[in-house]
Order: sequence, then structure tokens, then C-alpha cells
Amino acid sequence: MPEYDQPDSEPYKIITMRFRSEEDAQKFFDLIEQTMSDKQQSLWYPKWDPYDQDKPHGMVSDKIYVDDEEPTQKRMKRREGK
Repeated sequence: MPEYDQPDSEPYKIITMRFRSEEDAQKFFDLIEQTMSDKQQSLWYPKWDPYDQDKPHGMVSDKIYVDDEEPTQKRMKRREGK
């Protein structure tokens, strides 16, 4: 079996933050120049792009699951983050 060096993908530190109001949360996200949806539970700082192969947490594969019913244009826009 060929040797493979798996880079460490564990975060340096994990913290929990609580905001007293929506305005306080928005000020924080503006400060770090990121957004967070209501369903999202975590984020990376600085912002992590899983498709960036030059960073240690980049995806190993350039493959993507394809649903035959999903139009190609919509799938490509989602992948590009548009």
C-alpha cells in the first residue's frame, strides 16, 4: 500500500458564543466578514473554502454527487457558490 500523509484537519480551538440580540450577532458577523444562516451551527475563521486545495483542509476529491433530475446549470452554480 502506498504511503499517504493525511494533513491534520482538527481545529485549533472550538468555542461556543452566545449573543444577547440579533443586532449583536450581526455586528459580530460583520466584524469577521462572514454570514451565518439560521440552520448553520458552526463556521471556520478565517472563512474556509472546501474547494481550495492549497489549504490544509481542502477537499481530497474533485468529485460531486449528481442527481439525474437536477439541471446541470443549477448544480454548477451551487458548486461555484452563486
